[in-house]
Amino acid sequence: MAGHGLIERARRAAGLTQSELALRAHTSRPTLSAYENGRKSPSLETVE
Repeated sequence: MAGHGLIERARRAAGLTQSELALRAHTSRPTLSAYENGRKSPSLETVE
């Protein structure tokens, strides 16, 4: 899944943990981890 590394890079650049970003994105930490590792793609709603 193209671009999954972008989420992790942006999160780290913002100085956020997975838990912090998951809370802000209204998703769970395991789901965010799946996005970062390319196992799952976020919906457009989640990305916005």
